Amino acid sequence: MKKVTGKIVACVAAIAVMAGILCSCAPLYNRVGEMIRSVARVREHAKHEITVEEAGNLLSEAVNIGEAAVEEVYAGASDELRLARDTMKEYESVGITYDEVNGENWYGGKPLAGMYDAGCNTITNSAYTDIGAFVIIERDRAGNITDAYETDRENFKKLARIDEIENAEQGARKMGYDYKRENESVKGLDRKAFTRLENELRVKYHNQDVFVECTDYVFCFSKEDTLPISSRCYMDTSPYAAKVSIDYQQDGKIDLNLFDIDKTDQIIMDGLRADGSSGQSIDEVSDAIRKAVANAYGIDWKYVIADVMAV
Repeated sequence: MKKVTGKIVACVAAIAVMAGILCSCAPLYNRVGEMIRSVARVREHAKHEITVEEAGNLLSEAVNIGEAAVEEVYAGASDELRLARDTMKEYESVGITYDEVNGENWYGGKPLAGMYDAGCNTITNSAYTDIGAFVIIERDRAGNITDAYETDRENFKKLARIDEIENAEQGARKMGYDYKRENESVKGLDRKAFTRLENELRVKYHNQDVFVECTDYVFCFSKEDTLPISSRCYMDTSPYAAKVSIDYQQDGKIDLNLFDIDKTDQIIMDGLRADGSSGQSIDEVSDAIRKAVANAYGIDWKYVIADVMAV
């Protein structure tokens, strides 16, 4: 049994201004169908800038080269993002911490909207302009970090020499998305609880392009979204690889918390094992997997999307 998981942090390039290093990615999920959960390249961890235009080009490039190649490219991108996060560890001593569950840096109980470390790093994340913390780093003459303090947006802009920082609503409107607010918090949630909240909001705003600003997080949903519920699975004895997602856009009534990736992976592997080299077509294998997944979860198979490809 082989599985390609490729979980990657998601980035909202259209509303984030990232200079110095890229350490925090705003939450944009499945903007290019089910295949992309991240677009970011961090080249030299304290020297390279990623612009909105570059991020858009990466999206187009990812679509063109296809999903199999995307998984390989983003495995490397994920490593580079990890390097960037590691670089942020030097700020832990002054209260900037990284949350593995929601993928954000935090300061004083707020998501990091901006950090200015003169001569070293300048980071802004416009998704959190209205709800996050703008932080100034202080160093001594030897270059050692000594303190950090929160300031307001206007003072941050002045110190960092930034003309303008949009907020989540402005970013949403610019992308042609709706903007909603929810009185929900992600602070302290474990992975299961975070996923449950995300899924509840997905269903509430299904079939919409919308930014949902919570008290300390911003979700971004697209009407093209599907929910991945498996890894990419393949076997040496089968000519196919497959992964499965759920189309919850049809009526928004399906319980997205039903699904378990390991369980779905096993269903796929059983289907591929049954196929072997029997000469079944991709459509036949796809239908068999869709029906098996639907039966296992007690749902209509019209909701199940099986992406089967020859390997």
